[in-house]
Amino acid sequence: MISTKEYIKIIFIIIPISAMAFFLAKLPVFSTIGMLVLALLLGMVYRYVKTLSTESIQTVSKLTKIFLQVGIVFLGVRINLFDIYDAGKLLFLLATIYVIISLVFVYGLARIFQINKTLSLLTACGTAICGAAAVMAVAPQIKAKHEDIAISAATVALVGTFFSVIYTVLYSLFPIPSSLFAVFSGITLHEVAHVLAAAAPAGLEASDIAIVTKLTRVLFLIPVTFIIAFFYFRSKKTTIANSTFYWKPPFPWFIFGFLFMSILHTVGVLPSVLIPIFTTLSSLFIAFAMAGLGLSIQSKTVIHSGKQIMLVALISSTLLCVGSFIFLFFFHANFSCVLYYF
Repeated sequence: MISTKEYIKIIFIIIPISAMAFFLAKLPVFSTIGMLVLALLLGMVYRYVKTLSTESIQTVSKLTKIFLQVGIVFLGVRINLFDIYDAGKLLFLLATIYVIISLVFVYGLARIFQINKTLSLLTACGTAICGAAAVMAVAPQIKAKHEDIAISAATVALVGTFFSVIYTVLYSLFPIPSSLFAVFSGITLHEVAHVLAAAAPAGLEASDIAIVTKLTRVLFLIPVTFIIAFFYFRSKKTTIANSTFYWKPPFPWFIFGFLFMSILHTVGVLPSVLIPIFTTLSSLFIAFAMAGLGLSIQSKTVIHSGKQIMLVALISSTLLCVGSFIFLFFFHANFSCVLYYF
């Protein structure tokens, strides 16, 4: 039984780490890396400098799970279903195709490189949907180890940061139509922060298009989480016994919270003043979870094991980005209609 004193002790370690990550993320040098990855890295540094007891590690694990679930619920407030509907069926279809192709391609490439199934799947979800938040949401459904979660989250975020910088350079060097660049950024970059950073040079209108495109992908967090949970537990049951299949995974109630918050935002029940507050709370609670994740792992393990998956992420992201740009370039006239909504 973990004592209340131990919970308070760990909370007062996690909150300052997350606060430091929050303020660092406001600086130009660190803004594209994002608060979540900074919280993870700072947590790892703390664990490297100071040894934690077994009881502390268990407390961190419990708090990390709670913080993550609360953060994912608040994340739903970013989604306005009317915005996605008004942006058009074509945009939704494009997001659907990209998510499916990314999941299959990244996972397949990682397995070719002989990376374990869990790390491969987490990286695929982070690349296809919404970066570290997707990694953290899917991880409990497949009983992922802390090391695999940390490696995947850091890899997806760092690769996304690299590409967001490349995108801004490309936009400044080549005459890319703003509508094309907006959809391209929103459909391919991993984190919301990456999309905002990349689309900013194209103007406010393009940034709005890019964010709606990105949030259309975030919406896939709901079905993907359930599908992965289903197939994971089905395979485990089949492996354990040759009997009639019975599915009983840990039910991701927080995904329903995510959907509920998005519905409240969509129908206008939430006062407009609460939207930015809830959005900030989402980022903070997920940052708390990332800081806790950093505290629970050994940095040496992550550095040693992360080289191959980083290579996979770079190769797959490059091919996905190039393929997406070629497709959008030839069909960008069809996607320019998204501008009419804005």
